[in-house]
Amino acid sequence: MKVLSDASSAPAAAPTRGSFLQAIWFIVFADITMSIDNVLAVAGAARGSVPLIIFGLCVSIPFVVFSSNLIAVLMDRYPAILYLGAAILGKVGGEMVVTDPFVMQTLHPSVPLTYVAEGLAIAGILVAGRLQSERSRNARAVS
Repeated sequence: MKVLSDASSAPAAAPTRGSFLQAIWFIVFADITMSIDNVLAVAGAARGSVPLIIFGLCVSIPFVVFSSNLIAVLMDRYPAILYLGAAILGKVGGEMVVTDPFVMQTLHPSVPLTYVAEGLAIAGILVAGRLQSERSRNARAVS
């Protein structure tokens, strides 16, 4: 959701000054956060298959590292890419929830229920991102 709200915001007029170590800390923290997110996304899409997880990480990590600038330019030029990525994450997240072994044993969800859960997760992420984007835009307009 944060990505969706950041996409609709105008960049700050002038970046604030900070220390060199603080900048390094922000970069390291962002890399760790994105790496964890990447591992979770690949693991969810692989559905527990260890060879697919290893393959996904071996492909996705170098891809993100070497194409991050291109991805940033494309996301700035075509904001729909952000919404498509958020929708894919919502679909995978909804599928992970419904196909969890505990949920499967307890609720015995049908295939249509799985699609409904995925659709609700996609819609929830997109709506929450849109609301957060409007809220941050309104807060900037007031200040």
